[in-house]
Amino acid sequence: MRFSSLLTRALKVVAGDSLEMASPYGLTPEALAAGLSLDMGFPKWLRQLASGQPGIIRPDETPVEIDTPAGRLRGVRCEGLRIFRGIRYALPPGGERRFAPPEPVPPWTGVQDATTFGPVVSQPGSGEVEDGLFLNVWTPDEAAGKKLPVFVFVHGGAFLFGSGSLQLYEGSALARTGIVVVTVNYRLHTPGFLPTRTTYEQYGTTGNWGLLDVIAALEWVRDNIAVFGGDPDLVTLGGQSAGAFAVSALISSPRAAGLFQQAILQSGGLGSLPAAAPLTGEHLARNILLAQQAMAAAGIEDTPAGLDALRALSVEEVLSLLPPVSGILPPQAANYWPVADGSVIPFRFRQALRQGRLNRVPLLFGSTTDEVSFFLPPEMTETQYRHLARLTFGARADAVMTRYPVSRGDNARSRCCDLANAAGLRAGMFPFADALAAAGLSVYAYRFDAVDPMLRHSSVGVPHASDIKYVFHGFTDELRASPEALADALFVRDAWTNFVKTGDPNRGTKLPVRWEPYTTGDHRELKIGRGTRMEPIFQDDILRFVNDRFAEAEDDDEV
Repeated sequence: MRFSSLLTRALKVVAGDSLEMASPYGLTPEALAAGLSLDMGFPKWLRQLASGQPGIIRPDETPVEIDTPAGRLRGVRCEGLRIFRGIRYALPPGGERRFAPPEPVPPWTGVQDATTFGPVVSQPGSGEVEDGLFLNVWTPDEAAGKKLPVFVFVHGGAFLFGSGSLQLYEGSALARTGIVVVTVNYRLHTPGFLPTRTTYEQYGTTGNWGLLDVIAALEWVRDNIAVFGGDPDLVTLGGQSAGAFAVSALISSPRAAGLFQQAILQSGGLGSLPAAAPLTGEHLARNILLAQQAMAAAGIEDTPAGLDALRALSVEEVLSLLPPVSGILPPQAANYWPVADGSVIPFRFRQALRQGRLNRVPLLFGSTTDEVSFFLPPEMTETQYRHLARLTFGARADAVMTRYPVSRGDNARSRCCDLANAAGLRAGMFPFADALAAAGLSVYAYRFDAVDPMLRHSSVGVPHASDIKYVFHGFTDELRASPEALADALFVRDAWTNFVKTGDPNRGTKLPVRWEPYTTGDHRELKIGRGTRMEPIFQDDILRFVNDRFAEAEDDDEV
């Protein structure tokens, strides 16, 4: 199945019954998916993201072998780098290992091939192969025997689709700055996040299988990265979109303690779960009930025998066990998302953060200026704004709409944009920023405001995910189309790698603008692009108001 078809199906899951609302550029999801697979003026990075095209394999690669604690790997050497693709970090999560914590790979004899990317994890269009727990490593050729900083990146995709092997996440350019880059596949969709009472009773956790995979990948890094020239005691865990939600969850998770020393959040944080996935995010009991309803429709009970029946289903049958919810307004999602299970994620994680119960790591975090411009149609009504507010805030929606009403100057679409931007993709990072800053950790905030030269003639501004190619410094032909874009990309690459190396984006390669830290008493961010400079946090009043409402709801909730 073409990835464009996968994107269409994923958009339908995100949209629920409100499919007509999921229409970037005013297109239907079908038209969007078709357009992304053709040349309709979309940037190359966006077309390749939709096509699922894996990273670059160059014709001049030569074999290279390395001994790991578990066995020997064969990768490639090319252009000053050693690249190892498709390294299995956990056993295939099928059969008895479906809906269970990942299991480490036992030692092997002989040489395992790591020259090509491994298959993607189970998702619509991936076929019946349930074997995708692989990671990829890019390391400088001269790294042997050294202890270079390590950057582990978790991809996005609404916990529905994606892969760490996409060309968008090609790690070569970052590795050439003197760091080791790791990208990770983790379980997605229903195989990654279906929660049941039976698995909770059996394992003490449920629903967060994909997060447990990321933890397993970090354990692999701890145990193996030294032979690739990486320092297991200087690991930065970063992610974008759903990947950022995952990273923030691990900042709050005692099960990830000590596995990473720094963190980067791009466009997502656990605090936004009530907005990003209002019917399926965070709340354990509600998620289990929804999963039980989906299972009952397939004739399966939430019992040990039912778990056996789940594990006997085909991949496509498992993917069909979607929660029976509807009426979701994009960019909100209707699929299963991470849940507060008291094991991977504390039941009341905001309370835990306020009490200082978190993994204390320096943090770099931020978002794009126009996060949701891809997701909302060009015209919206006040009724839709009210619907979005009620989905997000429930009984507190009236307070939100009173504080931010629709008016002549702030029409329904602009209010939906403000609310979806703030609540769904930006606000959820700030509880972590505030908690870490209060604990004396270095925190740096940004807003990515550099317009992609390939989107300059569109109306989407600086949309969700447009910062990724600036971080990984890929698609240089597009970046070189504009001197400003190339300068912004160099700035981002240098700031990110400085942070990975030192915990401070200013230390190392000299930046043209000093990036001042975010503190509890100084809420400022670096606006990157269109005159890079320090500014007050964009729409700080909305972010604070939104987070206060989320905190009230958590305090009122019964676990």
